Amino acid sequence: MNNSSNFTVGGFVNDTFNGGSELGMIVEISATGGVVLENEQKERWQTHLNHLKSIMPDKSRVDHPTHYGGKDDPYEAIKVIEAWKLDFPLGNTVKYISRAGKKDATKLLEDLEKAKWYLQRKIDQLTKNITH
Repeated sequence: MNNSSNFTVGGFVNDTFNGGSELGMIVEISATGGVVLENEQKERWQTHLNHLKSIMPDKSRVDHPTHYGGKDDPYEAIKVIEAWKLDFPLGNTVKYISRAGKKDATKLLEDLEKAKWYLQRKIDQLTKNITH
């Protein structure tokens, strides 16, 4: 911490992962913007970082997942729904048909039932508008 390109900042960080106790921290911030923690603090923060990583969703299952077509597929469900300007019920109908059995092969029938449910909802909405 005696490097002339660094300076020390003192402060407290609320440690919410261990019952809300306060952990006093002294960190060293380099001139390039990096933060250097002392060994004990590194271990604690690595534990917190590992916890955060463990609860974060897998990006590949969120951002263009293969069961919806994938990023490079011009017919990826979201692209088709947006291009056709579908509303929520029809968009979900297309979504469930396009992924039927791909996310989980054992749920093919469930995906098709969901598509049918959303399609029936749209039909009911249109029928209600016609009769009123």
